Amino acid sequence: MSERMRDLAAHLAAVAMDDAEPLPLDRRFADPAWTNNAYFRQLAQSYLATCRAIQGLLDCVDLDHRTRARLQLAVDNQLAAWAPTNNPFTNPAAWKEAIDTGGRSLLQGFANWVGDLASPTGLPTTVDHEAFEIGVNIAATTGKVVWSNRICELIQYAPRATDVSVTPSLIVPSTINKFYSIDLSPEQSVVAAQLERGHQVFALSWVNPDESHADCGFDTYVSAIAEAVEVTREITDAPQLHLVGMCGGGVLAALAAAYLAAVDRQSELATLTIAIAVIDDDFAAAGTSFPDDEAAEAAKDRARELGYFDGNDSARSFSFMRPIEAIWMPVVNSYVLGRRPPAIPLLYWAADQTNLATRFGVDMIEATATNALVRPGATTVLGVPLDLRDITVDTYVLGASTDHVSPWQGCFRTTCLLGGDVTFVRATGGHVTTVSRPPGTPRARYRTGPVSGSDPESWLAGSTEHDGTWWDHWNEWTSERTPAYRPAPQTCGSQKHPPLADAPGAYVRRRLSATPRRQPAKTDNASEPTREEQVMATYEELTQQIGDAWIAAFKQTEEQMAAWAAQPPVSPVAATSAVFEWPYHEKPEAWLDAPPSVREAIEANFALSSRLLAAQHELTLKWLDLAEQASRAAGPSDESAPA
Repeated sequence: MSERMRDLAAHLAAVAMDDAEPLPLDRRFADPAWTNNAYFRQLAQSYLATCRAIQGLLDCVDLDHRTRARLQLAVDNQLAAWAPTNNPFTNPAAWKEAIDTGGRSLLQGFANWVGDLASPTGLPTTVDHEAFEIGVNIAATTGKVVWSNRICELIQYAPRATDVSVTPSLIVPSTINKFYSIDLSPEQSVVAAQLERGHQVFALSWVNPDESHADCGFDTYVSAIAEAVEVTREITDAPQLHLVGMCGGGVLAALAAAYLAAVDRQSELATLTIAIAVIDDDFAAAGTSFPDDEAAEAAKDRARELGYFDGNDSARSFSFMRPIEAIWMPVVNSYVLGRRPPAIPLLYWAADQTNLATRFGVDMIEATATNALVRPGATTVLGVPLDLRDITVDTYVLGASTDHVSPWQGCFRTTCLLGGDVTFVRATGGHVTTVSRPPGTPRARYRTGPVSGSDPESWLAGSTEHDGTWWDHWNEWTSERTPAYRPAPQTCGSQKHPPLADAPGAYVRRRLSATPRRQPAKTDNASEPTREEQVMATYEELTQQIGDAWIAAFKQTEEQMAAWAAQPPVSPVAATSAVFEWPYHEKPEAWLDAPPSVREAIEANFALSSRLLAAQHELTLKWLDLAEQASRAAGPSDESAPA
C-alpha cells in the first residue's frame, strides 16, 4: 500500500511539472481545454491518477465477491463525486457556457436545480419528459391488450409480415421498470423489428403496484406468467411458445419454467431465454442486494407501512450503481452548464420506475439473502418446491459486456444451474442498451462460444466475436428449433380472448407520481400536529431552504459576474482565449482589432448579466421578507395559511 502511495506522489509531481505520461480521458473530459490547457490538463491528470491509485489499493485487498462489490460501489460513488468536471469553477465548459450566454447559463442551471428540489428521488432530472407521450412516440407499436388480471396486461402485437412463425414469443419484462424498453420508438423498437421478420410477439405489462397489491408475491407473478402462456397458445393455436425473460423478468421466467416443469407443463415451452439476469446471487452486483440483515429488515418494515416498496428508492439505488452516467453527468448538463435534459427514449424509460408489491419484494429479499433460487427445493411457488435442474428445454442465456446491474459473469453462472442444453451469448454494451437494440442495428457486436465449464473467463477466451445484435443470433437460434411458418392472422385476440384495449394498455401509464402514498404509522407517544401546524411547518422549512440557497448562489455568481464586468474590454475574450484555447488562442491581441460593435455587444452582455444578477438578488431578499411576514401573520385556519 505504501508503495502505491509513493507511486501516486511521484506521478502527481510529474503531472505538476507537465512531464507525466498522460492517462486516457473519458467522455467527461471531452472539452479540448482538458487536453490543450496546462492548468486543466494537470487538474484532470491529477484526478485520474488519484482514481487509479485508489482503485489499485482496492484491488490489492483480499475480499470475498460480495464485500468487494459493495466496497467498489462506495469507491465508485466517491470518486465520481470528486471529479473536477462537477464544479463550475473547475470545468472549462461551464466557463465557456457562462461567457457565451452572458451568465444566463448560471441562472438557468440554478433554476434547474431548484426545479429538481421537488423530485421525489432527490436526483437530477435526466430526460426531457415533455418530449414523450406513451402510445404516441414511445411504446407506440400497434397491438391489442388481449388478457389482463390485477397485476398484468397481455399485449399481442399486430403482425407486419405476410407469413409468421407458428411458435409465438412471450416476453416477460422486469417488475422494476416498464416493459417498453423493447418498444422505445418507431426507429428503435425490438418489437417492430421482430414483427417485420415474421415473429408473433406477445408481451406482459406489469401494473405499477400500490397498497392493494401488497399481497402479491412469487405465487401471484408466476401464476400470471403460467396463465399468459396458456392464453398466448390459445390465441395463436400453437402447441408451444418461446418464453423470453428480461432482467428481473428473466428470474421470473426461470421460476415459471421450473414451475411448469414441476407440474408437467414444460412441453408448452419450445425454448427459454434468460436475458441480462443473475439468478445465483453470490455473483450479483452490489447495488441489487442489501448490505446486511438490519438494512433488509428496515426496508421490509417500511414497505409494510407504505403498502409497497417505493420505486423512488429503487431509482436511487440504480443511480448509485452508475454514478457518473446517472448522477453526475446530468448534474453537469443541467446545473453546471444550465442546459435542458436530453430527449432520449431510453432515458425516459429508465426514469419511468415502478413500485414493488410488498410480498414480492419480501420474497426477493429473502431469496437473495439465502441464495435460495439455486438450491433445489429451497424456493416454493404455489405450494410446489422448485428445482432449476428440472428445466430441460433448450435455453438461451444472455449477458452484456459492461452491465452494471447484472454482471455478465453472473449471467454466465446460470448455464451451470439448468438441466438442458444451454447457449450463452455475451453482447457488447450495457444493461438495457443491449436488449433495446433491434436486430439489424449497425456497429453492434456479440460473442458466442461453447459452454464447457463454470469459468466465465475461460469461456471468453474461447469465444468468437460477430457483427450484429444478439437478436440476430437469437432469431437464427430459434428458427433452427421452430422453423415452421404459416399465414399471418388478420386480427388480434380470439373468440375466447377478444381484444380489451389498444396497446400499450392502461397499466403502463401509471407513473410513480400518480400512485397514492400512505405515510408510515406514527408511534403511540407521538403527538399528532394539527393541519395548520403541518402546513406552516412545511411552508417555513421550504421557504428557508430555498431562500438560503438563492441568496448563497446569487451572492457567489453576482460577485463573479461583477468581477468580469469590471475588467477592461480586452479581458473577457483575451483571458478566455488564453485559458480555454478558443480561436483567438494564438493571437489574443486580435480582440483589440475586433469591430467596435462586437466589443460593445460582449461588454454589454457582461454588464447586463451583472445587473440581472443584482436585481435577482434584491428580488430574492424581498420575497424572503414577504414570506417571513406571511408566516408570522398566518392564522390558525387552512384559509389563512399560505398556499
